[in-house]
Amino acid sequence: MGMVISMELLNIKNKLILMHIVYIGLSYYPPQIGKVDIMKISDEASKDIDNRVVIFAKRRKWEPFIEKLWNKTIYRLSSRWENSIIDEFKYIFFIPFILRKNKILVDVFHIYNPFFLVSILNIFLRIAYRKSNIIFDIRTWPLKEGFKKILNYTLITLGHITASKTIVIHKNLLKNFFYTKKWSTYEVALWFEKSKKLPIQNDNPSLRKYIYIGSIYPRRDIDTLLGAFSKYLLSYPNDTLSLLWWWDIAYIEMLKNKYSTKNISFLWAVAQDSVQSYLTESNYGVAYIPMSSYFMDQPPLKTIEYLGIGIPVIGTKTHGNEVFITNTNGILCNDSIEEFAEWLLLFRRKFETYPPLHIIHSVESYEWKNIYTNLKNTIYSTMDD
Repeated sequence: MGMVISMELLNIKNKLILMHIVYIGLSYYPPQIGKVDIMKISDEASKDIDNRVVIFAKRRKWEPFIEKLWNKTIYRLSSRWENSIIDEFKYIFFIPFILRKNKILVDVFHIYNPFFLVSILNIFLRIAYRKSNIIFDIRTWPLKEGFKKILNYTLITLGHITASKTIVIHKNLLKNFFYTKKWSTYEVALWFEKSKKLPIQNDNPSLRKYIYIGSIYPRRDIDTLLGAFSKYLLSYPNDTLSLLWWWDIAYIEMLKNKYSTKNISFLWAVAQDSVQSYLTESNYGVAYIPMSSYFMDQPPLKTIEYLGIGIPVIGTKTHGNEVFITNTNGILCNDSIEEFAEWLLLFRRKFETYPPLHIIHSVESYEWKNIYTNLKNTIYSTMDD
């Protein structure tokens, strides 16, 4: 995420057009950990001809306010608290100010993951840049409940209405809008980067390695996953489960004490570049996501990464998992301890052996180069509106 402004020479309709694109997202640049689409998009945009890229991002204490890297200029807004509403207010008021002060021309705004007050930014941009197009890009959904949930849905619907185009990660998210402009809504799915390495084939049939990647905190209910895996170990006592985690240290310590076994290991979160090495050393991916309304529509980042590396996946029946997991590359089941443990046994037997290339082929349409081409065409097509 972050905010990216790129000036690109495009050959559209046989003539060169100087195009100014602004990416806006509420996060750090570079990101803390994991895969962040808006950073990947901005890096890809900087490879195009004659680009000048300007990034507006949240600032960590050790980072400079302004930084120049090759053809990028990074402006950072101070951030005192993680996901603070104060940061959102700063984006609403300071972004238009900085754009105006620096006389930055804009053809297209691309607002990424526009939660809560950031959704209101559309209105400010509509007033200040009436001739500019606005792309509203929703890669996930706000995890709120009660009044905050209704308020978020209302603001995101408002952002959707005032946008020129809306991009959703999956059509399931459209049902959350109070009103939908279907004629200007596009689906741009999750993506994975194709690995140069295939997963290591373990010749020992009595040992298989499972991996779980993701945030771990009480609402994620990893306690249920580990309870199911403990039952599974009664049948396959040599198998292991590694969890690459971050977020709630106290909850992790509780789980470590409760499931004190050499078969379950907790690994501190690693940089995204290192994740693939862990994946290639694993045999199976675990996409355990609680089947609650809180998570039902969330995009399963881990699922597409597992399949993209070439390992089959056992996951819960959330809408996101159902997009990617089929009977040829994995198994879907409910989220109770008993059922997940039972299906782990079936999963193990079904995928005792498997061709990694077949697993990758099942999701090749979601490879980065294809997703970016789709996204780029969506952005650039605004020039014809």
